[in-house]
Amino acid sequence: MLAMLAVVIAPASFAQVTDFASLSLEELSFVRITSLGRKETTIFDTPAAAAVLTRHDIQRDGATTLAEALRRAPGFHVGRIDAFDYTISARGFNDTTANKLLVLLDGRSVYSTTFSGAQWNFHEMLMEDVDRIELLRGPGASLWGANAMNGVINVISKSAHDTLGSLVSVGHGDQLEYLVGLRHGFKFDDNTAMRVYTKQQKNGDHGAEHHGSSESWTSQLIGARLDWTGSEQRRFSLITEFRETKLNSHSELPLLIPPYVWEMEETKVNRGANVTARWEQPFTSEGELSLFATYDFTDATQIVQGENREAWGFESQLTLRTWENHEIISGFTYRNDRDEMTNSDWIQFANDSASIEFLGAFIQDEITLVPNRLNVTMGTKVERNSFSGWEWQPSLRAIWSPHKSHRIWIGVSRAARTPSRAEDDVTYFAQSAPPSAQFPLPVALTAEGNPEFTSEHVAAFEFGHRFQPRPRFSLDTSVFVNRYEDLRGIEVVPPAFNPQPHPHLRANLIANNSIEGLTYGGEFTARWNASPEWSFEGSATTIKYDLHSTDPIRGAADPTIPGLEGSTPRYELQLNAGWTPRPEWDLSLFMRHVDALAGSSVPAYTGVDARIAWRPRPDWEIEIVGRDLLDDEHPEASISFIGDAVQPISRSVFLRITLRR
Repeated sequence: MLAMLAVVIAPASFAQVTDFASLSLEELSFVRITSLGRKETTIFDTPAAAAVLTRHDIQRDGATTLAEALRRAPGFHVGRIDAFDYTISARGFNDTTANKLLVLLDGRSVYSTTFSGAQWNFHEMLMEDVDRIELLRGPGASLWGANAMNGVINVISKSAHDTLGSLVSVGHGDQLEYLVGLRHGFKFDDNTAMRVYTKQQKNGDHGAEHHGSSESWTSQLIGARLDWTGSEQRRFSLITEFRETKLNSHSELPLLIPPYVWEMEETKVNRGANVTARWEQPFTSEGELSLFATYDFTDATQIVQGENREAWGFESQLTLRTWENHEIISGFTYRNDRDEMTNSDWIQFANDSASIEFLGAFIQDEITLVPNRLNVTMGTKVERNSFSGWEWQPSLRAIWSPHKSHRIWIGVSRAARTPSRAEDDVTYFAQSAPPSAQFPLPVALTAEGNPEFTSEHVAAFEFGHRFQPRPRFSLDTSVFVNRYEDLRGIEVVPPAFNPQPHPHLRANLIANNSIEGLTYGGEFTARWNASPEWSFEGSATTIKYDLHSTDPIRGAADPTIPGLEGSTPRYELQLNAGWTPRPEWDLSLFMRHVDALAGSSVPAYTGVDARIAWRPRPDWEIEIVGRDLLDDEHPEASISFIGDAVQPISRSVFLRITLRR
């Protein structure tokens, strides 16, 4: 047992790549996946709200970025803020940081400890190399640790053995100014393969009109992947990448002297590199051992704040099936983030540099109580972080198979979202107001971190049912009730006189853990392959909030609550339709209706995307993709958590040609 506690789960990314496009709906339901439970299982037999976007799904959507691909993920809300930024979340609390969602790229966490969440368009991939995107709605912290609070997204790329030969992909449109993807894969011998690849992309301003929004941007990615497969299922994988984004932005920075706002154009530059390595081998005759290591470097430069960051981590996983009816997974994880901040007049960190550690161990036991009928999974992860200390994140799940076409599952779990550097020690000069009759001096609105800020917590209760009455038709339903404690609220400090750097009144918003309450809702997905030519997928998602402040004075009047409750639409409806009239033609349509965001001036909208692809030869593909075709423009999300400015997202069309040899 001690040996098992010394090792931690690492996602098994060596599963054989499957040609998802050739599978029936029944076969897709039982495709073996790896990372939703950190073990090989199937969607149908997963005791959680799970889904997979296959390579075929991503290709049919014509996605050029990960954020675009996630639009069709059932149960996830994706809103585009402007030309560059997105809000992406599952089960509520949607904002630019997605701070309750853990995002992994081939097992490498891209969760930022500076402001929480993921920077979507910085962590890009060559989309042709993505094998699948595995999605978990609801807590996954008993296996993945802190910040897997409302869900997990794991993007898994293809093995180098499955990308032999060359690929050239070029695209151009009204907003997509250019897209170039190049890849070449080759073999050293029968066991060893490698690919090298690059992606260069430039997008226009997407109709940017409002100040403070991101405009045009360029990105580049250069990388290589090596895969080796030895005897007795020994495997090794190595990925190394360099990436850079340059974002042109129209910034509005507050001032304490006339004109009280500085409007300026700036180019924000973000560079980074990452290396990941994985080793996998049998462990005795009844188990497997996996070791995983990663290193990330990031250098970000902008006027309001610069950042230099190094992060490295290690994970190990041991899976044992020594005892009958038991599968035990256990492990150890360690991550260290070291940063150096460049302060400005607008953002200042009390500590210019910091070293943040995450140390954890976990164990999970899947017990077969009734073979082929009833399984129970129990486990927990114990983790220590530099902000709030120890966190205990247990989970208990069960799945019952009353019939081969039915799966009924329940889950009870607890998860935590750790503080970020911004919530701990930042001072952010957010807005200014000129003198008025009420206030004779300029007023500065600042947001401040709090060294006493601790982790947010959720206790989640889930129930789900999967039903496949026919090989071509399936239904997936899940409902949830989440009880949150210690959510981030704010303490509003009334304006007080401050003589520096110019006489002004300063009003502070100080982060605290003053919000608690419930969210509840559900997700429903139906899939129907009507014929070999026609396929349909529809989904509906709904969520409601019941939050209040633990401060007896403010109670439900806490100014944070409307923003939290209005960050996510009450409901969202989606319909995907695919038609393949001939093997060389492929047409797809994606429609969505999204309810209004009560926390901002974003109205309800209906969006339609479409794609037409033609393959005149097996190695050629020509596609035309249209986004948001119903209207000239519409907003989808708020630019800032302070204020109500929204950016209209305009209609766009692009052409892409891909050659594979």
